[in-house]
Amino acid sequence: MLVGGVSEASPSRRPRVALLPRLMPAVLEVADRHAPQGFEVVVADWRRNPEHALATVAEADFILALAGAVTPAVLDAARGRVRLIQLLSAGYDEMDTARAKEYGIPVATNGGANAPSVAEHIILLILASYRQLVEVAARVRRGAWESPFTTSRLTYEIGGKTIGLVGMGNIGRALARRLQGFETTLLYYDVRRLPEEEEQDLDVTFADLETLLTRADVVSLHLPLLPETRHLIGEAELAMMKPTALLVNTARGEIIDEVALARSLAARKILGAALDVLAQEPPPAGHPLLDLDNCLITSHCAGPTFDSWPRRFQNGFANIARVAQGLDPKWLIP
Repeated sequence: MLVGGVSEASPSRRPRVALLPRLMPAVLEVADRHAPQGFEVVVADWRRNPEHALATVAEADFILALAGAVTPAVLDAARGRVRLIQLLSAGYDEMDTARAKEYGIPVATNGGANAPSVAEHIILLILASYRQLVEVAARVRRGAWESPFTTSRLTYEIGGKTIGLVGMGNIGRALARRLQGFETTLLYYDVRRLPEEEEQDLDVTFADLETLLTRADVVSLHLPLLPETRHLIGEAELAMMKPTALLVNTARGEIIDEVALARSLAARKILGAALDVLAQEPPPAGHPLLDLDNCLITSHCAGPTFDSWPRRFQNGFANIARVAQGLDPKWLIP
């Protein structure tokens, strides 16, 4: 069972999991259903009560958390005791992974638990951009019921398009499976090419990045933020894309050079961009992408659907149980 406040350890000393941060009650109920027997799970709110959170971590064997909750102070409290930091998220750039490595604490991602949610959101972004959904809905609310035959705004279909997938991890593969029903041509680029049988199963064709950018009608990014992926898409890469191309990013904002993207969109050098992530979140006033009518932005909400939480907790608790049994954890970050 989950413990919400300060917890006294039982005499038998069950393995303790510190769950950070406090999530909404409905999500905590999901966590409670999936918590393994024999473990004590203590919920700690690192924002509202940092002292309790650090005290909980200091007595924990495992941490189950969103990456942003694993602060340097949490890592300091975990040093010498915590056996695994199990993330509920796929991304890990919000935490100091170098410090975790220095302290000898392995860190694992969520094993692709949010991949179906993100894949659906990518398709949503493509369709909403192609059909100008946000602007059309806003015009209806303002009383403008425009005929598509009289407006100058062009709309498009996914069917028949070439979709370029940059990154073929859990999200890239989940997206490829879902796009098969849209009768698209799928290209992909990754530093590790898939086995031939998996390429055939997903109906994807490997291409180098330049070829993908040149040929794709939609370019979708699903990569971790690393030194080698920061500003992977910059002015030169944007110039390779078709003038009718759409750029989609649900990974990390800094993978794109946002200044270069704003210039490209303002000059109508590509059709548009659909972004769930930005380099700075929330964006500051005057951000160059906010006022562009060909840039759709959502608030880093692709992953956390309610349906994703059972998968996150199943994966997280299963990985914690592996380590408790003396096995190596899955999904360790590089």
